[in-house]
Amino acid sequence: MRSLYNQLLIVLIALSVITASVFAAHIPPLWWPFTASVIVLSAALAGLRLLNRESGQTIAKQETPVNRFIDLIQTLIHDLETTFLNEAFSQKWLDRLEEKLEHFQLASESLRPGLVDSLGMKQFIAVITPFAQAERQLNRALSAAMDEYPDESLQSLQDARIQLIQTVELLQSENA
Repeated sequence: MRSLYNQLLIVLIALSVITASVFAAHIPPLWWPFTASVIVLSAALAGLRLLNRESGQTIAKQETPVNRFIDLIQTLIHDLETTFLNEAFSQKWLDRLEEKLEHFQLASESLRPGLVDSLGMKQFIAVITPFAQAERQLNRALSAAMDEYPDESLQSLQDARIQLIQTVELLQSENA
């Protein structure tokens, strides 16, 4: 919808410039229509600037490393709650868990430098401590599942879930 408004405002700007040029070039100059064209041009430029500023603020607010990290963790918590803690142990379950944890680990590693920059070292350490405990529990869950100890694997996933929730709460309190 924003792109449609942007396109309409750009067309309005172009038409205002052409109209102002025609009225200014007319002999004798038609000052009232020229002035109206310049006012429409100014309004279109102001509207375009306002739309772009609002969309830029929305993108900037959503795209911080902290918000991306929170989203990543919340997605994993959701997957743990809806899939892995509620389904019976099987090879397919194990394969999906392995794939999910690999993706999670790679994504979280790529976000860590941005977290240090956004939070500062002191807050980063406070947040990363429960997160590291959660990672340890996730690795333990995967290892237990591969060794065919489903009960231990599920318990480790539940423990990891608790640590991940604590991490999100810390991130949200630091980010507020």
